[in-house]
Amino acid sequence: MNQDFTFDRFTESARLALFHARVAVSEHGGATIIDAHLLLGLFKAAPELGPLMRPSVNIQRLAECLVGAVAGPSLPPTSTEVPFDPAVKTALLEAARLADGFGQWDVTPAHLFLAVLQQPQSVAVGCLRSVGIDLPATTKAVATFVGSGV
Repeated sequence: MNQDFTFDRFTESARLALFHARVAVSEHGGATIIDAHLLLGLFKAAPELGPLMRPSVNIQRLAECLVGAVAGPSLPPTSTEVPFDPAVKTALLEAARLADGFGQWDVTPAHLFLAVLQQPQSVAVGCLRSVGIDLPATTKAVATFVGSGV
């Protein structure tokens, strides 16, 4: 990640999502925090994002897909720092750019979700597709939510 990058602009709930993404690594495995961990963290820290998915989906089914995608045979020690995967670093930077594009200073979980949705080859987007999410409709709903400043 860019050496100048800080999380100063990230709201408390966005930081909480990153914390829960790290917890997901501890609970389910992984050497880095990937987009699937990030999406698990987002839905835990910001449950208001779930209803923005089009069509409605059972969050439990989505979580099962995400957990299945990240499950590993060994778990990292809880005291070990777990780095962000390059795709997650890209999503974090993109979330800040998205906030700028909406004329907003704060980076929220919704900005992070939009950034994940823009990575069509990602594990998280694959799980969203597998549970029947309409990506363009969901992206539009999340963008509208972000634009409303909620």
